[in-house]
Amino acid sequence: MLDIPLILLCSKIGIYPYYGAIFATLIGTSISIFISMKSLKKEMKFKYKGILDIIKKVIIPIILMSIVVFFINGYLSEIFNTRITMMITCIICALIGATIYGIVTLKNGLLYDVLGKDYVDNILRKVKLKRD
Repeated sequence: MLDIPLILLCSKIGIYPYYGAIFATLIGTSISIFISMKSLKKEMKFKYKGILDIIKKVIIPIILMSIVVFFINGYLSEIFNTRITMMITCIICALIGATIYGIVTLKNGLLYDVLGKDYVDNILRKVKLKRD
């Protein structure tokens, strides 16, 4: 319902038209998730406090990783401009981003919440980041 109007709107205001379809999808998905969550809360007395705590823990590493990768990509893109070097830049950004995300999720406890303490401790022992 929103695809064509948002595509036309984005085209008129000077934004790439395909962003209109992306915005329409985001709006539609957000509305359906909101309705589902309200229904769960009303009919099943579902509590969202635990989920909101985990979402807060997820947002911090995403923001930090995005900022670092954005700056590294901007810096390396100015230096390198061939296909091969851009692929290397992509690999470097992915490795640095994954490392930052992993470290921050380990420090704020999200990794333990998602994977479980025993599993994370076992992995850390295997890579020799934690002693018995």
